[in-house]
Amino acid sequence: MTIAFDLFNGSLQLIGHAMVSSRYGVFKLENPRNEIFGVGGARRAREASFTRLQIAELEKRFHKQKYLASAERAALAKSLKMTDAQVKTWFQNRRTKWRRQTAEEREE
Repeated sequence: MTIAFDLFNGSLQLIGHAMVSSRYGVFKLENPRNEIFGVGGARRAREASFTRLQIAELEKRFHKQKYLASAERAALAKSLKMTDAQVKTWFQNRRTKWRRQTAEEREE
């Protein structure tokens, strides 16, 4: 199934199996590799959905340790049944959020 997403007005349209092209982009959500096809045929993985337990464990570890060595990251990923890349990306995003929050607190 292909879903066209109109970036201009944010609408989604189900269009069956045919590939539709528009100036706003086309996204094919169901395919064997679990990829999304964006504007210009660029491929990217779907956004991961984490369980509450996984997020709680990631947050707990983040509060103890802002950066993980590769071995620590691999062990945490294995224990949470996540990929190494998912844990790495989660920590990168969480550090960005933490920096933004601490900067806002300093301004107050």
